[in-house]
Amino acid sequence: MPDLETTKATLSVTDIAALNDAELAQFMQKHRSHNGDFDLPVDGWDKLSKLGRNRLAERLKAQERILSQNPAGNSRALDLDRLDARLRQVSDGDNIVPQVLRMQTPPYSEEDELRDRIDDETDAYNDLVRDGGRPLYPISLIDLVSQNPEKHHDMLRPFWAYPRDTQPSWSVFRRQLKRWRDFRKWQVDNRGLEDEDGGFPAFVEMMKRIYTKCAYEDGLAKIEADPSWLKSEWLDDQRIRRWQRHHQRERGCNGFSDYVDAVKRRLTRHGFTRPFELQEDPKQQDKLTTWIEYLCFEYWWLDRYTDSIERLQPDHDKRWQELVDKEIPKPHETKDFIRTTPSSMQRQKEDDRVWEAKVAAEAEASRVYFLTQKDPRRLSIPEERRKRMLHAATKKLVAAKKLYESTKRRNDLVTDFIRATFDYVNAEKDAAGHATLTQWVLEQVSLVEAELIQAKITEAGPDTKNKKRKRAQDEDRPEKRSSKKRKPGHGEISRLSQSSRTGLANLGEASQSPPRTMSGKNCMARDEAPGAQRRQADSTRLVRSMDASPAPTRGLRRSARIAARLNNSQPTLATTLSGDLPPKLRPKTRRSTKNSYGSRGPEASAASKIENRKRGSRVQAGRVSKRLGASGR
Repeated sequence: MPDLETTKATLSVTDIAALNDAELAQFMQKHRSHNGDFDLPVDGWDKLSKLGRNRLAERLKAQERILSQNPAGNSRALDLDRLDARLRQVSDGDNIVPQVLRMQTPPYSEEDELRDRIDDETDAYNDLVRDGGRPLYPISLIDLVSQNPEKHHDMLRPFWAYPRDTQPSWSVFRRQLKRWRDFRKWQVDNRGLEDEDGGFPAFVEMMKRIYTKCAYEDGLAKIEADPSWLKSEWLDDQRIRRWQRHHQRERGCNGFSDYVDAVKRRLTRHGFTRPFELQEDPKQQDKLTTWIEYLCFEYWWLDRYTDSIERLQPDHDKRWQELVDKEIPKPHETKDFIRTTPSSMQRQKEDDRVWEAKVAAEAEASRVYFLTQKDPRRLSIPEERRKRMLHAATKKLVAAKKLYESTKRRNDLVTDFIRATFDYVNAEKDAAGHATLTQWVLEQVSLVEAELIQAKITEAGPDTKNKKRKRAQDEDRPEKRSSKKRKPGHGEISRLSQSSRTGLANLGEASQSPPRTMSGKNCMARDEAPGAQRRQADSTRLVRSMDASPAPTRGLRRSARIAARLNNSQPTLATTLSGDLPPKLRPKTRRSTKNSYGSRGPEASAASKIENRKRGSRVQAGRVSKRLGASGR
């Protein structure tokens, strides 16, 4: 690892990409100016592949978000949009001219940021409900959740900081929406159907809506002048979509019937054996069947992560054993501990200490050499003493160099192990997170079924009343009562109807937290929230059902707040860019098509391109870059 403490020269991008997360954070922190800007001395972006550049940019953004939350440092954001533009230039073969665009930080308070995030969550909630999804909790609790996420951790657990992204842990609706939209694509792809997204014209109209919502006037003007500047990004999305259509699906299926068999086999392997019938047109399926198909979708990803663990574990274990055989790990260091930030910081301190000792020994050796060999007054020192001085300095220098080399070798071997096993560790994290997610999806099956039954009972209300009236009359006529025959299943429906009046109203809130298993029956546990929260949840239980209504508007929205802030913010250019960036240099979100995040969903992801306009110094001059992870495109 390069000496990050003392080196000010430009480093190779390959060196930076090779750093683990803790080392990358240290590197960024050490090149952070007093005003909070990051000035990273990195060159050679063209040496990385496009995928490598995208991954590095995502890691830099993640570390910037962590560092910006550090109260010990200035929270001014790293200009990663600028970095992304440079990466796009390299991708298109253009020459890079280092330029720095700096903006004065607009008046964007933590309260403004929280309100914007609540707006984003509310939008995701409404989109999820409209598309038939099941929000994790009632939208009426959004203020309480955002103000104290940890207090509601159990309720948010299925989507708490998972799937992994850079959004706050409590942004569960955006993650849910992204999963649900990926599932909708899964339904289409496995049936051999085509996307009904309206093509490029619909994409242009969507971007207009997003820019209008976020008060991005420059973007609107560009679209009105020449919509074709959006074409390259739309084509990029289409390429990602083709990759997803080919790779993220049940394998070996030649038609709908094969897909149905594959779904049933996968669910059976996971212990789900209840009958269901998929429809060739997913729009014709009832909500229960669709939810069961969604369960299979999430099981597919769980199996994928589990398979990755099994595939990567032998290599991981082999590499660790090699370290143990070389006596590299210290007694207290486990394969998990060496990945932690404290362990990384300790290794960095060791590197710094032995480096400083080597430098000091070299300086002392040079001084002694001059005194004993070059100084005109050296003869005033007895020859034997000069020899002893030279011998001692040389011995100390050799020892310092040896310690430095051994320490560096040890730490480099540990770092190499960490880098080589990233995929295995990530697969473990994803499998653990997805196991929790799929368990929640499984537990929702009975709730979806109960809601459908309750809806049928409600629809049959008048007939039910007539039957009750007739039954009451029969009870007054014993001769007829004795001759009546009981209909099959009547008792079960009656019991369900009775329990519906006392229990099904709780379904909305029950879905907020996993059920507790008691004596083989699922007993839904209430969220252990304070009384005020519980009462608020009670008022929204039925809204949480499959027919949940969109959340009401919440007063002044993002566009008005952004406009007010931008009116008070004036950009200053340290080095002025010559004109606007051409469309092909417009920063785009880094995306990995090898993970569960798939391609990004349309409107919610496009909205995220203007998030930097409201994130402190991320308000960039006439540029939209960072996408929110609401659903991805």
